[in-house]
Amino acid sequence: HLQSAQVRFLLQFVVVCLTVVLGQQGAWLQAMAQAVAYYVQAHGEFLEMGMDGCAAQVLQEGLDAYPASAELRKLAGLPEPIDTLEGDSLAQIEGGCARVTRSPSRLVELLPMEVSGEQFWPEVRSRSLHAMLLERGGLMRITSAFPNEVAEVALQTLQSEAGWNLSTSETVDYGTNEGIQHTYYSYLGSGVDDIKKRLHTLAPELFPGFQAARYEKSSLIAPHDDSQLFHIQISDENRSQRFPAGTVMYRKIACIYYLTKDWREEYGGSLMDLHDQDCPRHLVPTFNTIVCFLVPRVHEVQELAEGCPPRHSIFGWFSDEVPYLPLSKHGAEFSTMVARQTK
Repeated sequence: HLQSAQVRFLLQFVVVCLTVVLGQQGAWLQAMAQAVAYYVQAHGEFLEMGMDGCAAQVLQEGLDAYPASAELRKLAGLPEPIDTLEGDSLAQIEGGCARVTRSPSRLVELLPMEVSGEQFWPEVRSRSLHAMLLERGGLMRITSAFPNEVAEVALQTLQSEAGWNLSTSETVDYGTNEGIQHTYYSYLGSGVDDIKKRLHTLAPELFPGFQAARYEKSSLIAPHDDSQLFHIQISDENRSQRFPAGTVMYRKIACIYYLTKDWREEYGGSLMDLHDQDCPRHLVPTFNTIVCFLVPRVHEVQELAEGCPPRHSIFGWFSDEVPYLPLSKHGAEFSTMVARQTK
């Protein structure tokens, strides 16, 4: 089978050849239409062969080259592009920051970050979590995510569990990578398997990995972007024919399900979205609410204050086998610590 790099080279070669051969006014537009058609065809053929990772890579490369293509945007579940922004009604204003994403040639309106569970579940089942995140600039919050009685049982389970283990940058083996400064308690037991299975349905086409967390005073996670590669272990119960043991995986979507009631901002423990350095977003934990974002994206968990109650959550990632794009090709929805540190 053709590798995605070979496909990209072939398509670029086709565009050049078509432009030269046509040699007339409007030749570029015709060549562009042909190139888009090849991207669409390659995407479909990879899907038919069961090579979903290559299909996703080809589609992303097509969008990078032709971000305004209606055909490619439709395949990716993106809204139709718009040429201009007319007034504040086309930009979601949050904390004084206009939430729009910029492509090489135009601005695209973003949908509101927050959505109710009642609205979210029918839509994510008919489309994809990835598409819904792209429409919201890479981050979204789902309120009343599950039936309230389900959330109540999960919280009671975590409050009564004894199998918590301290997780810090000293206790976690990061291999050759430098560990992110963090302190919290982790629970990997089966007590909340029901919630994990429900969370898996957010993105059934991806590989899931979730655990529970308990934050107490002084718990925190320093700024990081969640990017990480790993091998699926033979002991991983989520391995499958699609994702067998030994496969190298890359985190693509992060999810946090909050299970603490009546949390106050002064307690700390909020998720700080640091994607926009000029306008960071402060997301206070809310009971029975899910926050999802595309990876990589720079964020942190604020240090918890003295005297605060424990903060419970279930968190994890959806991953696939497609490597991360080079920094120069990351879209407006992504941000990396490497880019911040090299500026």
